[in-house]
Amino acid sequence: MHTIDGLTSPYIVVLLLRGIIFVFAASLAALFLGLGLHKRHVVNVARSREEKILFYAGELVSLCAGTTASVTAPRNLREALSLASAFASFSFHDDAEISRAQSAIAASPEVLILKNALSSEDWGVRCRALGAFSDLRDPAYFEYLCNFAEHEEVVRVFGSCLSACAILIREPGQFREFSLLLDRRPVLSASYDEGAVRTAIRSLISRSGAAESYQVMRDCLFSETLSEQYKAALINAIGKENFTRMTDAIIDYAQVSEERIIRISAMRALYNMGVCDDLISRGFRSADPVVQIVAIRSSLHCDGAVEEQLVRFLGSPHFDVRYAAAMTLVKFPSGGQELLQQAKAGSDPFATDMAEFALSVR
Repeated sequence: MHTIDGLTSPYIVVLLLRGIIFVFAASLAALFLGLGLHKRHVVNVARSREEKILFYAGELVSLCAGTTASVTAPRNLREALSLASAFASFSFHDDAEISRAQSAIAASPEVLILKNALSSEDWGVRCRALGAFSDLRDPAYFEYLCNFAEHEEVVRVFGSCLSACAILIREPGQFREFSLLLDRRPVLSASYDEGAVRTAIRSLISRSGAAESYQVMRDCLFSETLSEQYKAALINAIGKENFTRMTDAIIDYAQVSEERIIRISAMRALYNMGVCDDLISRGFRSADPVVQIVAIRSSLHCDGAVEEQLVRFLGSPHFDVRYAAAMTLVKFPSGGQELLQQAKAGSDPFATDMAEFALSVR
């Protein structure tokens, strides 16, 4: 005989399962509905932004043609960012048109809106406002952004502010101020320092010329105030920008500096500028394997002068030194591969193995 519990329990279980399935299906439907609405919102925002950028681009055309003397005032941050993007992507014919457009934008509420955004508690909003200042490329805001960076605690926002300042540099004094500002935050990575300094160098040379740029960079290099980390970033940036006018200054400073990072950066800079110097040969004689590796890698422009020295490194007890020497020798246009063949036939097992490997992958 069936009891009441035996009849009701399966029924309750079925109801519970149906309820769980219903809740799961409803949650899934709500999720997909929310994703669809979000995607639609993102598309609408992007379309609206593109329309605003095109609108402001049209106003810049009229402004450059002399048809109008002002731009439509942006009403909020979104419109201010659109105006900055339109300015950044616009093709001006000369500096006069750029100055005219910058003056018209400065007379609008654009700058006030961006400055208000810099006081936002949302660091993302501050970064977007700084990006807009970069797009406007108006050197008049350099001092304001430097002062803002002094009190910014979020490293990412500080980095965005440095990038904006680097773009706005136009005078040697501003490059020096930028260098001091960058050096106050050693928490930034060396690669970021180098990228920011490269941007600053390009801005300075384009506006002040090579002679004044050389003098201020040399002053920064020999400054007692700036750190060795910054100077290493400066040397690397000069090398990658191929500013050969600074070659002698870099060599002179590397000779008087006792810091390993300076010697390494100097050799890399010489390599990037296609220069061969005794500084590289002295790196061969260093007891530091890292310095040896950099010297070996930097000697590629010393063809005909260092091959014999590189062959000796094929027998080094340090694998990385042997590898650097072999892969550098194989790149020499003359003599390198012949020396590798000789090393392959030699009696040193280290040199034989590395030479054989280099010849097989050339």
